[in-house]
Amino acid sequence: MKAFQTLIAGMALAALAGCAPPAPMMNMPEAGAPEAGPADAAATCAPPALNNTCAMEGCDFANISLPNCAAPDTNFTFYGDNFCSNQLTLIVVSAGWCVPCQQEAAEMQAQIIEPYRGRVRVVTVYGQNVSRNGVSASECMQWKNRYGLEGHMVFDPSGAVQRYFPNMAYPANLIIDRQGRIRYRIYGTSRGLQSLKDQLDGLLSE
Repeated sequence: MKAFQTLIAGMALAALAGCAPPAPMMNMPEAGAPEAGPADAAATCAPPALNNTCAMEGCDFANISLPNCAAPDTNFTFYGDNFCSNQLTLIVVSAGWCVPCQQEAAEMQAQIIEPYRGRVRVVTVYGQNVSRNGVSASECMQWKNRYGLEGHMVFDPSGAVQRYFPNMAYPANLIIDRQGRIRYRIYGTSRGLQSLKDQLDGLLSE
């Protein structure tokens, strides 16, 4: 009941801000019915309606497609490839000129990608090169190889993800759940990666 009241309150706040939150009532358990557990989580795992432009926490993350660094002729779609098999997706946006991005990338594999494997899908987006311009596939791969990053590595030559991180605030991190809702976003770094780990741990325990 408390979770339902929290959901309704969140919907009301989002509506006042001018965005429609992804809260399909069909997925809410009926009164007295048990909440969905791990066994039936996949049944509610589906991309939301993606015709919104809201970038706030609680809104839907758009079904953006970006070129893969290793195969630039193919695109990575955020709601494809093992989206539903992980409880959360962490989107990490970096720029080559950004020193905090370099510091974050150097810690990402050991502190986030490896320990959260199987629960958190990490997608690294290379947004700008060292000259603050659009990026190429080769520059993107240099970033991936430099920091030994596993998982999905894409680049964003058109700035498709900038709606979520205005004013070019790098590094930028965004957490979305398996229903496509934006649960958390942070600009810059805070206590290294500890603030991000705290958020992941809290959301994974829900």
